[in-house]
Amino acid sequence: MDRRQPRTNTKDSRNLTCLTAVALQDHLVKSLGLGKPIGPRNIGLGPAARSRSNKNVRSVIDTGRYKPKPNRTVSAEDEEYVLDPKPAQMTLAQKMGLVAAPQQPLTENEWANVKLKSNNREDSAMPCVICKEDFRTEEQVLLSCTHVFHKTCLQAFERFTGRKSCPMCRKEQYQTRVIHEGSKLHRIKCAVRIQSAWRGYVVRCWYMKLRDSVPPKDDKLRKKYYEEKLEKITDRIVKSCDFNVNFFLTEMDRSLEESREVFRNFDALYKEISDAEWESIQLKAVERGEVDCPICLSGLGLGLESGTVSTTDKQKPSRCKAPHSRHVSTEWPAPKINQKCERKKSAAKQRHTVLLSCSHMFHEICLMTFEELDFSQSRHICPVCRSPYQRKSISF
Repeated sequence: MDRRQPRTNTKDSRNLTCLTAVALQDHLVKSLGLGKPIGPRNIGLGPAARSRSNKNVRSVIDTGRYKPKPNRTVSAEDEEYVLDPKPAQMTLAQKMGLVAAPQQPLTENEWANVKLKSNNREDSAMPCVICKEDFRTEEQVLLSCTHVFHKTCLQAFERFTGRKSCPMCRKEQYQTRVIHEGSKLHRIKCAVRIQSAWRGYVVRCWYMKLRDSVPPKDDKLRKKYYEEKLEKITDRIVKSCDFNVNFFLTEMDRSLEESREVFRNFDALYKEISDAEWESIQLKAVERGEVDCPICLSGLGLGLESGTVSTTDKQKPSRCKAPHSRHVSTEWPAPKINQKCERKKSAAKQRHTVLLSCSHMFHEICLMTFEELDFSQSRHICPVCRSPYQRKSISF
């Protein structure tokens, strides 16, 4: 028994040595790519062979008979995937432990734990460590060491360094996975900003409406409030009216000038004139020496006192044959002239005379007729000096 056992151990050790040698040789061949592939060769087809192999020929014109079915795929916003390629199948040497086995990909549960650690630190809410910019909607990668970067930034960092190590913790041979936590946070931030802007707009509109409807209590603010109200009403009236702007401005200027004229002549129209002032005004009229009404051009009450006309002595041819004829001076009556003067005198006596505050005198009936016929002026003015007046009846 004792002699056979060493023989058996020797045989087993030989077999184990042979197996180890074969395993190491197979690992070197596969790792260095020295072995020839076993099986049929994959030869690409030319254009003619591809056209013959394409049996499903479809019509160029779409008749609408066959409708494509929508592809129910997961949206790119929610899809997460691993960027690293799947590792090759373990060789015999790796299975026997002769060579270190490659790192196996993380499972979904392990990736969930890694993502949870990163979210607890709020890495996705902070800028990328490489470019110092927010993630927004750009592609974002999560490393197996729980650090987050832009996909393009990490690829540029790997090309620059020439090796695969984490920019934060310097861990090598990490695994990467595309996630969308940064884009989700960016959308939430944009939605919050839009909602805040909209709510601020609604509150401002409500506040402006409240200011338009409720006047403030302060005197200065109340004055400003009513000024803005009047300005808005005026603008609305101007916009609603269709008229010539130049004509409108001209009318405004004319109305303003008339208002100024009214204020300038306010004393002359509404100030009560005393008797002494009336006497001075009447004295001015007498000094002016006007005896006729400027409207009807007839006497104001001072008629002709005599109705006779004196003529010079003339030689009248005598039909008498007497030798002693003399030149005789006679007063010839003028009956027609006397009748005219009498009519003027009686008409002047029937008309009453009025004195204006501007020291002009008219017949009362003439002045009233002039006022009735004057439609162009809003107030009565003197026919001579064109100034507003007050009047007083006088008698000679």
